[in-house]
Amino acid sequence: ATMSGDSALVVRHPQVLWAQRMDRIFVTVALSDVKDAAIDIKPKSFHFKGKVTVPTPTEYEASFDFFGEVDPEKAVRESGDRVISYCIMKKEPAAWPRFLSDTKKPSWLKTDFNRWKDMDESDSEGEPEANPFGQFNSGG
Repeated sequence: ATMSGDSALVVRHPQVLWAQRMDRIFVTVALSDVKDAAIDIKPKSFHFKGKVTVPTPTEYEASFDFFGEVDPEKAVRESGDRVISYCIMKKEPAAWPRFLSDTKKPSWLKTDFNRWKDMDESDSEGEPEANPFGQFNSGG
């Protein structure tokens, strides 16, 4: 990349929100009105690239590796959202102790509390003692 003044677009990492159910994860790229969005979902990774033109032209790119495997064939873009939201089925139903394979939580990653809340209220097929926020740190 050349440093040619104003024409060089800044590439930023968008904020990403996530939540999970036993059998799926929700991934939201918290950007609205994205142009030229390119999403690539693989069994172990997620890649997003897109442009936002307002208020200033900015390129966003995000690339990360999941804690577990997902089924890219069963990734559904949730329509109607101005942001980019995906519901992606896990390959094997399991509660993931964290979202990413990396143990360090990046600053751009947030928990999607709206979706976590649903888990308690509407999903009765989960075990009642499955607490999404704890119980995973067995020593360390």
